[in-house]
Amino acid sequence: MKNDGKFLILLSSLTKISLERYTEKFVMEKVTSKKLFFEEIFVIKGKMKKKNEKTRKN
Repeated sequence: MKNDGKFLILLSSLTKISLERYTEKFVMEKVTSKKLFFEEIFVIKGKMKKKNEKTRKN
């Protein structure tokens, strides 16, 4: 995580992580993805959510 609260995550479609759990505290968007044989790799850009900021879904 950077000093301004922003971060990048490299995530595989094979992981059991659900980003929906984190939508209350973070704003996240898919930057890019790459399909590889039987999985897809995603780069997610995120930041801490401000108190009055609405949830964004991609």
